[in-house]
Amino acid sequence: MKNNILNCFIAASLCLALCRPIALWADGLPAGGVFKVSYQCRDTKGNPRWSAVTDILFSPESEKGVNKIIESGSGIYSGFKDKISWISELRYIDTGSSVKPLNSFTKIFDLSGRLISTEEQVFDFNKNKAFFTRCDTVTGKTSRQEFNFNGDVVNRLILALYVQQFLKTGQESAKVEMLSSEPRLIKCGLYIIGKEEIETGGARTMAYKLCLDPQLGLFNFVKVLIPKAYVWHSAEPDFEWLRYRGLEINLDSPIVEIEKERNQK
Repeated sequence: MKNNILNCFIAASLCLALCRPIALWADGLPAGGVFKVSYQCRDTKGNPRWSAVTDILFSPESEKGVNKIIESGSGIYSGFKDKISWISELRYIDTGSSVKPLNSFTKIFDLSGRLISTEEQVFDFNKNKAFFTRCDTVTGKTSRQEFNFNGDVVNRLILALYVQQFLKTGQESAKVEMLSSEPRLIKCGLYIIGKEEIETGGARTMAYKLCLDPQLGLFNFVKVLIPKAYVWHSAEPDFEWLRYRGLEINLDSPIVEIEKERNQK
């Protein structure tokens, strides 16, 4: 039971969102505009594991507050024997004070470019339900699950955007539910630890350091077994994401550091 709870939390809070972070700074971009950000994951010795590039597209739909995130990545990732590549697409609502995921779709490929798996997530805010579908395209096996959420909900592609809005609105702590690729829906606390100067890409930057904390209820005592996960966002508006440090997926995966590549505007 304890191991299941640990793996659920880690897969949700570490893998689903922070391991493949996104930065947001949408202010002033017109419909049809695109913002690009790239980032790299390394182990604690500095060895590269994987890298990814994200485009945020402010399509004509943005007139209604709907934008799109497209992420593509490749490299060594926990849970796979060989290198993989993936592409994910997410549609989300930006109200100006919050962000809400609508739906996302991910394709995962092997070294030869063969599609080996797909994942789809759909969020229904009228019914407060999230739907998850996974298809193993090699075996043809498909699994579906649904979850009930209350309040704020995110997945891995939109968590950094959520943190950014959290900072923009002057919050110091919040509760959020995260849908992972397990799939699991996990309640977590988000809070600011403080400000510090960090070096990213050779440049010194003042940043907020934040932590995600699992809300495990009766099982809070197992938190001591979970290495904490930290994220850093710029202390200056628009509070862009800069760095993540923590487990890549679960207790069996390595601690990694993921950092935004610099000189991106």
